[in-house]
Amino acid sequence: MNNDVELCKTDPNKVTVIAFDLMKTLSTPSLSVGVAYYKRQLSTYNLGIHNLTTNDAYMYVWNESMASRGPQEIGSCLLHFIKNYVHTEQLIMYSDQCGGQNRNIKMALICNFVVGSNDYLPTEIHHKFLVSGHSYLACDRDFGVIEK
Repeated sequence: MNNDVELCKTDPNKVTVIAFDLMKTLSTPSLSVGVAYYKRQLSTYNLGIHNLTTNDAYMYVWNESMASRGPQEIGSCLLHFIKNYVHTEQLIMYSDQCGGQNRNIKMALICNFVVGSNDYLPTEIHHKFLVSGHSYLACDRDFGVIEK
């Protein structure tokens, strides 16, 4: 990952490097005591995308009444991010190996769609997965700020 980050720092007009991950489910409202704690709370999901080229963090937030947290939802967020914030022909994405969200055929089809579409700039996408149990991404730091 460090080599890719160095590459994007030396030529930010050529390659964009991002890391993305889904934060643990947030219970809304955040309660810790009393009878209300045992009532049904609303699950809120947060997908963090950290642009390692610009060091900017983007958060896509929705709740369980809007959608689930599968590959379609992750893909929709990535499509929005790529269309609005990726202005290079090469995109390198880092994520964990969660098969239900990141490492599956639907994500491969989304990347194929982006590369083949005239609506998106990237013509080359590399999706790299970190080793299970050793996946500490830049977006995890962003999540730590949110949890404080």
